[in-house]
Amino acid sequence: MSRKFRRNLGLLLVLSMAFMLFSITSLASNDLRLKGFAKDNKLPYGLIKKAYQSGVEGPYIIICNGPIDPEMKSGMYQEGANLVEYIPEFSFLALMTPEEAKNVEALSFVEDVMIYQPAYKVNPSLKDEFGNIKNDGEVTVRIMTFGDDTTVLDNEIINAHGKKVANGKGKVVVTMHSNQLEKFANLNSVKYIEIHKEYKLFNDVAKGYMDVDDLWNLGYEGSGQVVGVCDTGLDTGVNNSGMHLDFQGRIDAIYALGRSTADDPHGHGTHVAGSVLGDGARSNGQIKGMAPAAHLVFQSVLDSRGGLGGLPNDLNTLFAESWNAGARIHTNSWGASVNDYDVDAQNLDEYVWNNDMIVLFAAGNDGTDDTWTQILYDSIGTPGTAKNCITVGASENYRPSLHSISDNPNEIAIFSSRGWTEDGRIKPDIVAPGTFILSTRSTLAADTSFWANYDTYYAYMGGTSMATPLTAGAVATAREFMQTEWNHTPSPAMMKAAIINGATDMGFGVPSRDQGWGRVSLIDSLVSKEYQYEDENYSLNTGQSQNFNYTIQSGNTPLRVTLVWTDYPGSTTASKALVNDLDVKVTSPSGTVYYGNDFTSPYNTAYDRLNNVENVWISNPELGNYTVEVIAYNVPNGPQPFAVFVSADFGTSSGDITPPTCSLTAPSNGATVIDTITLSATASDNETVNRVEFYVDGAKVATDTTSPYSASWDTTTVSNGSHSIQAKAFDANGNVGSSNTITVTVDNPVSIVNTTDTFSDNVRSGQLDEFTINVTGTGTIDLSMNTSSCTIKLYNPAGTNVATGTSSITYNATVTGNYKITVTTTSRKKIYYTLTATYPVIQ
Repeated sequence: MSRKFRRNLGLLLVLSMAFMLFSITSLASNDLRLKGFAKDNKLPYGLIKKAYQSGVEGPYIIICNGPIDPEMKSGMYQEGANLVEYIPEFSFLALMTPEEAKNVEALSFVEDVMIYQPAYKVNPSLKDEFGNIKNDGEVTVRIMTFGDDTTVLDNEIINAHGKKVANGKGKVVVTMHSNQLEKFANLNSVKYIEIHKEYKLFNDVAKGYMDVDDLWNLGYEGSGQVVGVCDTGLDTGVNNSGMHLDFQGRIDAIYALGRSTADDPHGHGTHVAGSVLGDGARSNGQIKGMAPAAHLVFQSVLDSRGGLGGLPNDLNTLFAESWNAGARIHTNSWGASVNDYDVDAQNLDEYVWNNDMIVLFAAGNDGTDDTWTQILYDSIGTPGTAKNCITVGASENYRPSLHSISDNPNEIAIFSSRGWTEDGRIKPDIVAPGTFILSTRSTLAADTSFWANYDTYYAYMGGTSMATPLTAGAVATAREFMQTEWNHTPSPAMMKAAIINGATDMGFGVPSRDQGWGRVSLIDSLVSKEYQYEDENYSLNTGQSQNFNYTIQSGNTPLRVTLVWTDYPGSTTASKALVNDLDVKVTSPSGTVYYGNDFTSPYNTAYDRLNNVENVWISNPELGNYTVEVIAYNVPNGPQPFAVFVSADFGTSSGDITPPTCSLTAPSNGATVIDTITLSATASDNETVNRVEFYVDGAKVATDTTSPYSASWDTTTVSNGSHSIQAKAFDANGNVGSSNTITVTVDNPVSIVNTTDTFSDNVRSGQLDEFTINVTGTGTIDLSMNTSSCTIKLYNPAGTNVATGTSSITYNATVTGNYKITVTTTSRKKIYYTLTATYPVIQ
């Protein structure tokens, strides 16, 4: 899936340039920061375009008179401007006809509309002090185009006697004489020309951010594991001495499914396989995959036309072939840009349901729009939408010398597809480094196949395509560890639970549409903390449950409980993929109850009805005994086995573990309360009470450190109705004692009024806009739109689609909370809309 991103990389470089324009001096009146432009400077004759022909679209700069708001953008859109890039300050690079430009210039907030001159398209490093292009002889330049298709330049490159070095989406690298650059600058299709930069080369780094080397240090490198890879091909395609040295001696089978040969003229498959299990033989052990001792089964699906025509109609066939050759892990860096639970996702779930194969899929590279300025959520691609695979998104690698897209390992790669799935499930499951990944290079692939070259045997690529095999290699290494240390072969559900349980939150919070449950960290999954597990030892039918007890001896280590089950394949006709529905419920020593995937505060009883992965993560757990209950809410195709992975500090404590005693004394149980009231409690301990905390509906509202313990509570901060109150006493050793729970009725006078929000934007086919309204009262939600070319969908707080329409929707809201509104269109043209939402709130 890295192919699309390679085509977009040139556009990303241009966008990054737009933020590096501060060296320009003497700019326009509103400080237009555009390379190659200086106010009042005379332009060389050959780099001036005076006008575009009538009806011909060309690039312009739209200069606005102040900060941009949605109404300004909509005004420009409505006049026909295709806004390509924002240019500081308050300007846009846009494509328009002269007629459209005239209408845009007449807008009240537009200060000027100027032609995007050929001189502005040429980087200053290619020009002399007078603005003329230097006569430097042969140069290698990167030419960016306004469209994705760079073949529009092919004839010009031929006429210029140029040599195409590399090409991608919206960019092409060409070697030519510098006296030919003026011709390219004068093309309407060309956006920018710059010197092609040579990257500095250095060794691999991704494994350090996944903590794989910690398992390597313990002697685990994937020995005894066989990984199936389905991709374009593997180097020469022949398992002999001519094969890339990093794979020799460890290839169990190669299948040619798309052509008569399994070689790799594309380069993608060889790179992917190396990320899984290349052993670094060609680099003296320096550049390795994540499981350098594992064996490989490779399935080449590249067809003679460059597509993936070798994929079978039923993916069960694909997985079975690899299984029969010995593979128990299968990784796939391909898919379709369709967020749907389709037949391929169904086939995947079916195979894993029937076979203990761990299957991984890339999330996709559709996480941003074509201008690289807007993150696109709900962009997971199929078959990564399946329930029973590990779906992998991409975080940034750390190679700051190569590009800014690899300078922050705690950031999501901009292209990585985001969640949720169409039916609201949490995807991706996990992320791993996916930018400028250094791995094996096919001897048959051209230089243009890669983001950057390293040497004859290795190259850089990127995408969720690269993040996925890294994760597959980590899984292989973890599986060897489990088989050796546990004396047990983990089920697919157990492996998924362990990988998710140890994930590192990159700062997005969990679960996150960007990172899923976090970045892979094998040290946190298997090495640096204690854990206990139950791997499909029990199976449940509807109404049954199974309890597990765990004693926590330290509150300094987080308690993480992860439940995963391999679910029965869903129906492609259904709008919800989950079939067998289990729940995890965790009860603390003091009686606090936590429910799977409920990360709200206060915690409520909103069971997850969508996912077959449920987590309860407690940062500072109480000491004592916890009960973990797995409940079978609905199992139509059972019995349903499951895996539970629990990590915490289960060690023996040498200190005091006796909790304090605590009792609520006010208000009285069953009381009706209004306005501000006093909460009171008593507490004692065998040593010293450190503090008493007061909780309403599970959320802490106050703390008192001095006896007698009391606090004020403003009842107007909650809705009218029944609320529970509890106090908790803490001693110096972190032991917690909980009071009795009382219930009071809040009966403050309230008034419900209608409020109105307005959302304005533009959308076109393949895009989805999303808005949220917080409905705090019950009553009617009215949605209206100024166009009938868009579809409006309303989702209730549970994530269920409750109303759909075009121009308007009316829905009677009986449940309060956050309602989601989505806007889509089937039009290929941009549709500007204004959506008005009127809904009830408590005043």
